[in-house]
Amino acid sequence: YPPMAATLPLAIFGFGCMMAIPVGYLADRYSQRTMLILSFIGSMLTSYLMFSVCTEPWQQNVLSFLQGMLFSGCLFVILYALIQRCVRPNMVGRASGIHVTSLFLPASVSGLIFASLVRMMGWSSAALIILSIFPIVGIIAMLMLKESEIMHIKQNKA
Repeated sequence: YPPMAATLPLAIFGFGCMMAIPVGYLADRYSQRTMLILSFIGSMLTSYLMFSVCTEPWQQNVLSFLQGMLFSGCLFVILYALIQRCVRPNMVGRASGIHVTSLFLPASVSGLIFASLVRMMGWSSAALIILSIFPIVGIIAMLMLKESEIMHIKQNKA
């Protein structure tokens, strides 16, 4: 992609991130555990398609939107809501700090790993490993989480 052609997928990624607003609403209504598992599966599928299958610019634009929606709009938001519900109310601030640190610290390390994998294997293989295989760890963690350990706050339905 020339630099100007790369700007549109980046902008579209940002529009996907805006899905955080309706996803946050849904995370208050439905099982965060189930929503996270579905988001991990969706992110794995879109990552595979983006780096291994789809090459047309319009396909990359659609996948960029989905990546923004799934990573920033779903995984970040739902995990944040889930973490807050898995701790005592007086620990929410600490849990929030741990959440942000646990996302951005590994992101910097995974960037270095990704760059090394790209040099060794190429983009498609590196993306498959980082974006399509590693999320399996998240799915396993969610499968180990018991719904009974999540504080469910009763909603006043107006």
